[in-house]
Amino acid sequence: MNDTKENLSIMFELIMRCMFLLLALALITTTASSNCPDLSYSYSPKQQQHPPLLHFSSSNKSSNVCFNVSKLFHSNEEILRFECTLHATGQSINESPLSQKSEFGVTVDYPFVSCPIPPSNLPSINLLIVSMRTSWFITTYEHWIYSGIPSDLEVLQSGARAGVGTGKRNNQLLKINLGSGTALLNAKNYWINFDLMPIASNPTGQGFDQDSISASFQQDLYSDPNHSHHLVRWDSLSKLIFFPDNHVDIVHINCVLGINLNNRGPGSVQAIIRDIYRVLKVGGIVRIGDRTTTDLSYLRSVIIEAVKEIFGGYRNLGPFRTYTGDVSTLHVTHSNCVNCMKTMLEREKSGITFDTETNYTIRRKYNDDDNNKIFEESVVQQGCWICHVDIRPHDEQEVQNCEMNNYQDDGCQHLGRIGTFQQPSSFSPFFAVEAIKQDREGTVSEQHVEDMFDAREEKGLLIDYSASWP
Repeated sequence: MNDTKENLSIMFELIMRCMFLLLALALITTTASSNCPDLSYSYSPKQQQHPPLLHFSSSNKSSNVCFNVSKLFHSNEEILRFECTLHATGQSINESPLSQKSEFGVTVDYPFVSCPIPPSNLPSINLLIVSMRTSWFITTYEHWIYSGIPSDLEVLQSGARAGVGTGKRNNQLLKINLGSGTALLNAKNYWINFDLMPIASNPTGQGFDQDSISASFQQDLYSDPNHSHHLVRWDSLSKLIFFPDNHVDIVHINCVLGINLNNRGPGSVQAIIRDIYRVLKVGGIVRIGDRTTTDLSYLRSVIIEAVKEIFGGYRNLGPFRTYTGDVSTLHVTHSNCVNCMKTMLEREKSGITFDTETNYTIRRKYNDDDNNKIFEESVVQQGCWICHVDIRPHDEQEVQNCEMNNYQDDGCQHLGRIGTFQQPSSFSPFFAVEAIKQDREGTVSEQHVEDMFDAREEKGLLIDYSASWP
Protein backbone atom coordinates (compact mmCIF):
# COMPACT_ATOMS: atom_id res chain seq x y z
CA MET A 1 0.00 0.00 0.00
CA ASN A 2 2.77 2.36 0.93
CA ASP A 3 4.58 1.46 -2.30
CA THR A 4 1.49 2.40 -4.31
CA LYS A 5 1.22 5.77 -2.58
CA GLU A 6 4.91 6.39 -3.10
CA ASN A 7 4.63 5.54 -6.81
CA LEU A 8 1.62 7.83 -7.20
CA SER A 9 3.52 10.63 -5.48
CA ILE A 10 6.48 10.18 -7.80
CA MET A 11 4.19 10.16 -10.85
CA PHE A 12 2.43 13.30 -9.64
CA GLU A 13 5.76 15.02 -9.13
CA LEU A 14 6.90 14.03 -12.63
CA ILE A 15 3.65 15.30 -14.15
CA MET A 16 4.01 18.60 -12.30
CA ARG A 17 7.61 18.97 -13.48
CA CYS A 18 6.58 18.27 -17.07
CA MET A 19 3.78 20.82 -16.84
CA PHE A 20 6.20 23.33 -15.37
CA LEU A 21 8.68 22.73 -18.17
CA LEU A 22 5.97 23.06 -20.80
CA LEU A 23 4.75 26.27 -19.18
CA ALA A 24 8.30 27.64 -19.03
CA LEU A 25 8.88 26.73 -22.68
CA ALA A 26 5.61 28.42 -23.67
CA LEU A 27 6.60 31.50 -21.67
CA ILE A 28 10.03 31.61 -23.26
CA THR A 29 8.50 31.21 -26.71
CA THR A 30 5.93 33.94 -26.03
CA THR A 31 8.64 36.28 -24.69
CA ALA A 32 10.91 35.58 -27.66
CA SER A 33 8.01 36.08 -30.03
CA SER A 34 7.21 39.49 -28.54
CA ASN A 35 10.87 40.64 -28.57
CA CYS A 36 11.84 39.31 -31.98
CA PRO A 37 10.57 41.11 -35.11
CA ASP A 38 9.20 39.02 -37.96
CA LEU A 39 11.54 38.00 -40.72
CA SER A 40 8.67 37.82 -43.16
CA TYR A 41 9.55 40.12 -46.04
CA SER A 42 12.56 41.11 -48.12
CA TYR A 43 13.76 44.70 -47.83
CA SER A 44 13.81 46.86 -50.94
CA PRO A 45 14.49 50.63 -51.16
CA LYS A 46 11.36 50.84 -53.34
CA GLN A 47 9.16 49.64 -50.49
CA GLN A 48 7.28 52.30 -48.56
CA GLN A 49 7.47 50.31 -45.33
CA HIS A 50 10.96 49.73 -43.98
CA PRO A 51 11.91 46.68 -41.90
CA PRO A 52 12.43 47.36 -38.20
CA LEU A 53 15.64 49.26 -37.53
CA LEU A 54 17.55 47.53 -34.75
CA HIS A 55 19.52 49.65 -32.25
CA PHE A 56 22.49 48.52 -30.16
CA SER A 57 24.17 50.74 -27.58
CA SER A 58 27.93 51.18 -27.38
CA SER A 59 29.38 48.02 -25.84
CA ASN A 60 32.56 45.99 -25.43
CA LYS A 61 30.58 42.76 -25.50
CA SER A 62 29.03 40.83 -28.36
CA SER A 63 25.26 40.57 -28.58
CA ASN A 64 22.61 38.88 -30.68
CA VAL A 65 19.58 39.92 -32.64
CA CYS A 66 16.68 37.50 -33.04
CA PHE A 67 13.92 37.15 -35.63
CA ASN A 68 10.62 35.31 -35.57
CA VAL A 69 10.40 33.11 -38.68
CA SER A 70 7.15 31.28 -37.89
CA LYS A 71 5.43 32.83 -40.92
CA LEU A 72 8.04 31.36 -43.25
CA PHE A 73 7.07 27.74 -42.66
CA HIS A 74 4.79 26.40 -45.39
CA SER A 75 3.04 23.08 -46.16
CA ASN A 76 5.11 20.18 -44.81
CA GLU A 77 8.29 22.14 -44.03
CA GLU A 78 9.52 21.24 -40.54
CA ILE A 79 13.00 22.72 -40.73
CA LEU A 80 14.48 25.77 -42.50
CA ARG A 81 18.17 26.57 -43.02
CA PHE A 82 19.54 30.07 -42.31
CA GLU A 83 22.81 31.99 -42.51
CA CYS A 84 23.62 35.46 -41.05
CA THR A 85 26.14 37.94 -42.51
CA LEU A 86 26.75 41.49 -41.22
CA HIS A 87 28.38 43.81 -43.77
CA ALA A 88 30.04 47.13 -42.92
CA THR A 89 28.60 50.33 -44.36
CA GLY A 90 29.68 50.84 -47.95
CA GLN A 91 31.43 47.48 -47.98
CA SER A 92 31.37 45.26 -51.02
CA ILE A 93 29.47 41.99 -50.55
CA ASN A 94 32.69 40.23 -51.61
CA GLU A 95 34.74 41.74 -48.76
CA SER A 96 35.18 40.12 -45.35
CA PRO A 97 32.05 40.75 -43.26
CA LEU A 98 31.96 42.17 -39.72
CA SER A 99 30.41 38.92 -38.49
CA GLN A 100 29.02 35.72 -39.94
CA LYS A 101 27.08 32.70 -38.68
CA SER A 102 27.31 29.64 -40.86
CA GLU A 103 24.22 27.78 -41.98
CA PHE A 104 22.08 26.42 -39.16
CA GLY A 105 18.66 24.80 -38.89
CA VAL A 106 15.47 26.16 -37.28
CA THR A 107 12.44 24.00 -36.50
CA VAL A 108 8.76 24.85 -36.57
CA ASP A 109 8.57 24.09 -32.82
CA TYR A 110 11.01 26.92 -31.97
CA PRO A 111 10.94 29.29 -34.98
CA PHE A 112 13.57 31.86 -33.99
CA VAL A 113 16.76 32.92 -35.75
CA SER A 114 19.63 34.43 -33.74
CA CYS A 115 22.38 36.44 -35.48
CA PRO A 116 25.58 37.71 -33.79
CA ILE A 117 26.37 41.44 -33.51
CA PRO A 118 30.05 42.18 -32.74
CA PRO A 119 31.03 44.62 -29.97
CA SER A 120 31.38 48.26 -31.10
CA ASN A 121 32.06 51.64 -29.51
CA LEU A 122 31.86 53.50 -32.82
CA PRO A 123 28.37 54.35 -34.13
CA SER A 124 27.64 52.89 -37.54
CA ILE A 125 24.72 51.68 -39.64
CA ASN A 126 25.51 48.31 -41.17
CA LEU A 127 23.63 45.84 -43.33
CA LEU A 128 22.56 42.46 -41.96
CA ILE A 129 21.72 39.86 -44.61
CA VAL A 130 19.85 36.74 -43.48
CA SER A 131 19.79 34.00 -46.12
CA MET A 132 17.14 31.28 -46.00
CA ARG A 133 17.16 27.90 -47.77
CA THR A 134 14.21 25.55 -48.00
CA SER A 135 13.85 22.27 -49.85
CA TRP A 136 12.71 24.13 -52.96
CA PHE A 137 14.02 27.73 -53.00
CA ILE A 138 16.60 30.20 -51.58
CA THR A 139 15.98 33.85 -50.63
CA THR A 140 17.52 36.65 -48.55
CA TYR A 141 16.24 39.28 -46.09
CA GLU A 142 17.95 42.55 -45.20
CA HIS A 143 17.89 44.68 -42.06
CA TRP A 144 19.82 47.78 -41.09
CA ILE A 145 21.69 47.49 -37.78
CA TYR A 146 22.51 50.74 -35.94
CA SER A 147 25.15 49.81 -33.38
CA GLY A 148 27.86 51.34 -31.18
CA ILE A 149 25.61 54.20 -30.04
CA PRO A 150 27.00 56.08 -26.98
CA SER A 151 24.44 57.23 -24.44
CA ASP A 152 24.81 60.96 -25.14
CA LEU A 153 24.25 60.39 -28.87
CA GLU A 154 21.21 58.24 -28.09
CA VAL A 155 19.73 61.03 -25.96
CA LEU A 156 20.43 63.68 -28.60
CA GLN A 157 19.06 61.58 -31.43
CA SER A 158 15.91 60.55 -29.60
CA GLY A 159 15.18 64.11 -28.46
CA ALA A 160 14.59 62.71 -24.97
CA ARG A 161 15.23 64.48 -21.69
CA ALA A 162 18.37 63.01 -20.21
CA GLY A 163 17.60 60.80 -17.23
CA VAL A 164 13.84 60.70 -17.90
CA GLY A 165 13.66 58.03 -20.57
CA THR A 166 13.62 57.86 -24.34
CA GLY A 167 10.72 58.96 -26.46
CA LYS A 168 9.66 61.91 -24.31
CA ARG A 169 10.15 64.93 -26.51
CA ASN A 170 11.06 68.37 -25.24
CA ASN A 171 11.97 71.54 -27.15
CA GLN A 172 15.55 70.39 -27.78
CA LEU A 173 16.69 70.96 -31.36
CA LEU A 174 18.00 68.18 -33.55
CA LYS A 175 20.15 68.85 -36.61
CA ILE A 176 21.79 66.33 -38.94
CA ASN A 177 24.77 66.86 -41.23
CA LEU A 178 24.76 64.29 -44.04
CA GLY A 179 28.00 63.76 -45.93
CA SER A 180 30.03 65.67 -43.36
CA GLY A 181 33.47 64.58 -44.51
CA THR A 182 35.91 66.28 -42.12
CA ALA A 183 33.70 69.38 -41.77
CA LEU A 184 32.16 68.13 -38.53
CA LEU A 185 29.52 70.24 -36.77
CA ASN A 186 29.42 70.49 -32.99
CA ALA A 187 27.24 68.33 -30.74
CA LYS A 188 26.74 71.29 -28.37
CA ASN A 189 24.75 72.92 -31.14
CA TYR A 190 22.66 69.72 -31.50
CA TRP A 191 24.42 68.41 -34.62
CA ILE A 192 24.94 64.74 -35.54
CA ASN A 193 27.32 64.08 -38.45
CA PHE A 194 26.89 61.19 -40.90
CA ASP A 195 29.43 60.10 -43.50
CA LEU A 196 30.50 57.10 -45.53
CA MET A 197 34.00 56.09 -44.53
CA PRO A 198 36.21 53.06 -45.08
CA ILE A 199 36.36 50.75 -42.09
CA ALA A 200 40.17 50.98 -42.09
CA SER A 201 42.79 53.45 -43.29
CA ASN A 202 44.64 52.80 -46.54
CA PRO A 203 47.89 51.18 -45.31
CA THR A 204 49.90 52.03 -48.44
CA GLY A 205 49.38 55.78 -48.28
CA GLN A 206 48.59 55.80 -51.98
CA GLY A 207 45.51 57.49 -53.38
CA PHE A 208 44.92 59.69 -50.34
CA ASP A 209 41.31 60.83 -50.67
CA GLN A 210 40.88 64.48 -49.76
CA ASP A 211 37.26 64.17 -48.64
CA SER A 212 36.98 60.71 -47.10
CA ILE A 213 37.67 59.78 -43.52
CA SER A 214 38.55 56.43 -42.04
CA ALA A 215 37.47 54.53 -38.97
CA SER A 216 40.76 55.51 -37.34
CA PHE A 217 39.61 59.15 -37.58
CA GLN A 218 36.32 58.16 -35.94
CA GLN A 219 38.22 56.24 -33.25
CA ASP A 220 40.30 59.33 -32.42
CA LEU A 221 37.14 61.40 -32.34
CA TYR A 222 35.43 59.17 -29.79
CA SER A 223 38.54 58.93 -27.62
CA ASP A 224 37.54 62.43 -26.51
CA PRO A 225 35.47 61.77 -23.35
CA ASN A 226 33.46 64.95 -23.99
CA HIS A 227 32.20 63.67 -27.36
CA SER A 228 32.23 67.22 -28.73
CA HIS A 229 31.39 65.85 -32.18
CA HIS A 230 29.24 62.87 -33.10
CA LEU A 231 30.14 61.02 -36.31
CA VAL A 232 28.14 58.02 -37.54
CA ARG A 233 29.40 55.76 -40.32
CA TRP A 234 26.50 55.82 -42.78
CA ASP A 235 25.67 55.03 -46.39
CA SER A 236 22.92 57.02 -48.11
CA LEU A 237 21.49 53.70 -49.34
CA SER A 238 19.90 53.31 -45.88
CA LYS A 239 18.42 56.82 -46.22
CA LEU A 240 17.20 58.08 -42.83
CA ILE A 241 15.31 55.08 -41.51
CA PHE A 242 16.93 55.59 -38.09
CA PHE A 243 14.76 58.73 -37.56
CA PRO A 244 11.00 58.74 -37.00
CA ASP A 245 8.63 61.06 -38.89
CA ASN A 246 8.53 64.79 -38.01
CA HIS A 247 11.60 64.61 -35.80
CA VAL A 248 14.41 66.85 -37.15
CA ASP A 249 14.75 70.65 -37.26
CA ILE A 250 17.55 71.11 -39.81
CA VAL A 251 19.01 68.77 -42.41
CA HIS A 252 22.26 69.79 -44.07
CA ILE A 253 23.29 67.51 -46.95
CA ASN A 254 26.38 68.35 -48.89
CA CYS A 255 28.12 66.68 -51.86
CA VAL A 256 26.14 63.45 -51.38
CA LEU A 257 23.46 63.61 -54.07
CA GLY A 258 25.97 63.99 -56.88
CA ILE A 259 27.59 60.72 -55.85
CA ASN A 260 24.18 59.04 -55.74
CA LEU A 261 23.21 60.41 -59.14
CA ASN A 262 26.43 59.12 -60.64
CA ASN A 263 26.32 55.66 -59.00
CA ARG A 264 22.61 54.94 -58.51
CA GLY A 265 20.68 57.23 -60.86
CA PRO A 266 18.09 60.03 -60.42
CA GLY A 267 15.69 57.80 -58.48
CA SER A 268 18.16 57.58 -55.57
CA VAL A 269 18.32 61.40 -55.39
CA GLN A 270 14.55 61.66 -55.17
CA ALA A 271 14.40 58.86 -52.57
CA ILE A 272 16.79 60.66 -50.21
CA ILE A 273 15.03 64.02 -50.61
CA ARG A 274 11.68 62.36 -49.94
CA ASP A 275 13.06 60.76 -46.76
CA ILE A 276 14.47 64.13 -45.65
CA TYR A 277 10.97 65.56 -46.03
CA ARG A 278 9.59 62.72 -43.92
CA VAL A 279 11.93 63.24 -40.95
CA LEU A 280 11.69 67.06 -40.92
CA LYS A 281 9.28 68.70 -38.52
CA VAL A 282 6.68 71.01 -40.08
CA GLY A 283 8.57 74.27 -40.55
CA GLY A 284 11.90 72.40 -40.59
CA ILE A 285 14.41 73.30 -43.29
CA VAL A 286 16.84 71.43 -45.53
CA ARG A 287 19.94 72.89 -47.15
CA ILE A 288 21.23 70.95 -50.16
CA GLY A 289 24.67 71.90 -51.44
CA ASP A 290 26.71 70.34 -54.21
CA ARG A 291 29.02 71.01 -57.13
CA THR A 292 28.07 70.95 -60.78
CA THR A 293 30.94 69.26 -62.57
CA THR A 294 31.29 68.47 -66.25
CA ASP A 295 30.15 64.86 -65.84
CA LEU A 296 27.22 65.89 -63.62
CA SER A 297 26.06 69.01 -65.43
CA TYR A 298 22.41 68.07 -64.91
CA LEU A 299 22.71 67.45 -61.14
CA ARG A 300 21.14 70.75 -60.10
CA SER A 301 18.13 70.26 -62.38
CA VAL A 302 17.53 66.76 -60.92
CA ILE A 303 17.68 68.16 -57.38
CA ILE A 304 15.42 71.13 -58.20
CA GLU A 305 12.82 68.92 -59.86
CA ALA A 306 12.70 66.60 -56.83
CA VAL A 307 12.57 69.46 -54.31
CA LYS A 308 9.73 71.20 -56.17
CA GLU A 309 7.71 67.98 -56.35
CA ILE A 310 8.25 66.96 -52.71
CA PHE A 311 8.50 70.29 -50.84
CA GLY A 312 6.45 72.45 -53.20
CA GLY A 313 9.11 75.13 -53.64
CA TYR A 314 12.63 76.28 -52.83
CA ARG A 315 15.06 79.20 -52.89
CA ASN A 316 18.37 79.45 -54.73
CA LEU A 317 21.31 80.24 -52.47
CA GLY A 318 25.08 80.28 -52.70
CA PRO A 319 27.88 79.61 -50.22
CA PHE A 320 27.29 82.81 -48.19
CA ARG A 321 23.54 82.84 -47.48
CA THR A 322 21.23 80.53 -45.53
CA TYR A 323 17.77 80.57 -43.96
CA THR A 324 18.67 77.80 -41.51
CA GLY A 325 19.60 80.31 -38.81
CA ASP A 326 22.75 78.28 -38.15
CA VAL A 327 25.99 79.79 -39.41
CA SER A 328 27.75 76.40 -39.28
CA THR A 329 25.81 75.29 -42.39
CA LEU A 330 28.00 77.71 -44.36
CA HIS A 331 31.27 75.95 -45.08
CA VAL A 332 33.11 79.26 -45.35
CA THR A 333 32.79 79.67 -41.58
CA HIS A 334 34.19 76.23 -40.72
CA SER A 335 37.60 76.22 -39.04
CA ASN A 336 39.08 74.03 -41.80
CA CYS A 337 38.10 76.65 -44.38
CA VAL A 338 39.18 79.65 -42.28
CA ASN A 339 42.59 78.13 -41.57
CA CYS A 340 43.07 77.19 -45.21
CA MET A 341 42.20 80.66 -46.51
CA LYS A 342 44.44 82.23 -43.87
CA THR A 343 47.34 80.03 -45.03
CA MET A 344 46.67 80.85 -48.69
CA LEU A 345 46.51 84.61 -48.05
CA GLU A 346 49.70 84.55 -45.98
CA ARG A 347 51.56 82.62 -48.68
CA GLU A 348 50.22 84.90 -51.39
CA LYS A 349 51.38 87.94 -49.41
CA SER A 350 54.84 86.36 -49.07
CA GLY A 351 55.01 85.72 -52.81
CA ILE A 352 54.90 81.94 -52.49
CA THR A 353 53.58 80.34 -55.65
CA PHE A 354 51.28 77.32 -55.61
CA ASP A 355 52.28 74.34 -57.68
CA THR A 356 49.58 71.71 -57.60
CA GLU A 357 51.06 68.61 -56.03
CA THR A 358 49.77 65.09 -56.03
CA ASN A 359 48.63 63.67 -52.73
CA TYR A 360 51.52 61.21 -52.82
CA THR A 361 54.07 64.05 -53.15
CA ILE A 362 52.43 65.88 -50.23
CA ARG A 363 52.51 62.73 -48.16
CA ARG A 364 56.29 62.36 -48.67
CA LYS A 365 56.82 65.76 -46.99
CA TYR A 366 55.37 64.60 -43.70
CA ASN A 367 55.42 61.61 -41.43
CA ASP A 368 52.99 59.01 -42.80
CA ASP A 369 51.19 58.99 -39.47
CA ASP A 370 50.51 62.73 -39.51
CA ASN A 371 47.23 62.46 -41.40
CA ASN A 372 45.95 65.83 -40.18
CA LYS A 373 48.98 67.71 -41.53
CA ILE A 374 48.83 65.82 -44.82
CA PHE A 375 45.14 66.60 -45.13
CA GLU A 376 45.59 70.32 -44.37
CA GLU A 377 48.38 70.67 -46.92
CA SER A 378 46.36 68.77 -49.51
CA VAL A 379 43.44 71.16 -49.01
CA VAL A 380 45.67 74.25 -49.40
CA GLN A 381 47.38 72.90 -52.52
CA GLN A 382 44.00 72.23 -54.10
CA GLY A 383 42.66 75.73 -53.62
CA CYS A 384 40.82 75.39 -50.29
CA TRP A 385 38.09 73.26 -51.88
CA ILE A 386 36.71 72.61 -48.40
CA CYS A 387 35.30 76.18 -48.41
CA HIS A 388 33.15 75.24 -51.42
CA VAL A 389 34.01 78.58 -52.97
CA ASP A 390 35.84 79.11 -56.23
CA ILE A 391 36.07 82.90 -56.46
CA ARG A 392 36.15 84.42 -59.94
CA PRO A 393 35.57 87.97 -61.23
CA HIS A 394 32.15 88.57 -62.73
CA ASP A 395 30.15 91.15 -64.68
CA GLU A 396 28.83 94.07 -62.58
CA GLN A 397 25.57 94.40 -64.52
CA GLU A 398 24.68 90.72 -64.11
CA VAL A 399 25.23 90.91 -60.36
CA GLN A 400 23.04 94.03 -60.17
CA ASN A 401 20.25 92.27 -62.07
CA CYS A 402 20.39 89.37 -59.63
CA GLU A 403 20.40 91.73 -56.64
CA MET A 404 17.08 93.19 -57.80
CA ASN A 405 15.36 89.88 -57.05
CA ASN A 406 17.44 88.93 -54.01
CA TYR A 407 19.50 86.37 -56.01
CA GLN A 408 16.46 84.11 -56.36
CA ASP A 409 16.43 83.81 -60.17
CA ASP A 410 17.92 80.76 -61.84
CA GLY A 411 21.61 81.30 -62.48
CA CYS A 412 22.00 83.78 -59.61
CA GLN A 413 22.90 81.27 -56.94
CA HIS A 414 26.57 81.50 -57.95
CA LEU A 415 26.82 85.31 -57.87
CA GLY A 416 27.38 87.98 -55.24
CA ARG A 417 29.84 90.51 -53.88
CA ILE A 418 32.87 89.75 -51.82
CA GLY A 419 35.53 91.57 -49.86
CA THR A 420 36.15 95.10 -48.69
CA PHE A 421 35.87 96.61 -52.19
CA GLN A 422 32.56 94.91 -53.03
CA GLN A 423 33.85 93.33 -56.22
CA PRO A 424 31.21 91.37 -58.18
CA SER A 425 32.25 87.71 -58.04
CA SER A 426 31.19 84.27 -59.17
CA PHE A 427 31.31 81.35 -56.74
CA SER A 428 30.91 78.59 -59.32
CA PRO A 429 30.75 75.62 -59.31
CA PHE A 430 29.10 75.37 -55.86
CA PHE A 431 25.33 75.78 -55.57
CA ALA A 432 22.85 75.45 -52.72
CA VAL A 433 19.07 75.29 -52.51
CA GLU A 434 16.92 75.36 -49.39
CA ALA A 435 13.37 74.16 -48.83
CA ILE A 436 10.95 74.27 -45.88
CA LYS A 437 8.51 71.53 -44.93
CA GLN A 438 5.02 72.92 -45.46
CA ASP A 439 2.20 72.91 -42.93
CA ARG A 440 -0.13 71.35 -45.50
CA GLU A 441 -0.20 68.36 -47.83
CA GLY A 442 -0.37 68.43 -51.62
CA THR A 443 0.31 71.31 -54.00
CA VAL A 444 1.20 74.65 -52.44
CA SER A 445 1.33 78.06 -54.08
CA GLU A 446 4.59 79.85 -54.82
CA GLN A 447 3.35 82.66 -52.61
CA HIS A 448 3.01 80.30 -49.66
CA VAL A 449 6.60 79.14 -50.18
CA GLU A 450 7.80 82.76 -50.28
CA ASP A 451 5.80 83.57 -47.14
CA MET A 452 7.50 80.77 -45.22
CA PHE A 453 10.98 82.01 -46.19
CA ASP A 454 9.98 85.60 -45.36
CA ALA A 455 8.72 84.43 -41.97
CA ARG A 456 12.10 82.88 -41.20
CA GLU A 457 13.81 86.11 -42.25
CA GLU A 458 11.55 88.10 -39.93
CA LYS A 459 12.59 85.79 -37.09
CA GLY A 460 16.25 86.64 -37.78
CA LEU A 461 17.06 83.24 -39.29
CA LEU A 462 18.52 84.61 -42.55
CA ILE A 463 22.32 84.71 -42.41
CA ASP A 464 24.11 86.60 -45.22
CA TYR A 465 27.90 86.81 -45.37
CA SER A 466 28.08 87.71 -49.07
CA ALA A 467 29.19 91.31 -48.43
CA SER A 468 31.76 90.68 -45.70
CA TRP A 469 33.71 87.50 -46.48
CA PRO A 470 36.61 86.95 -46.29
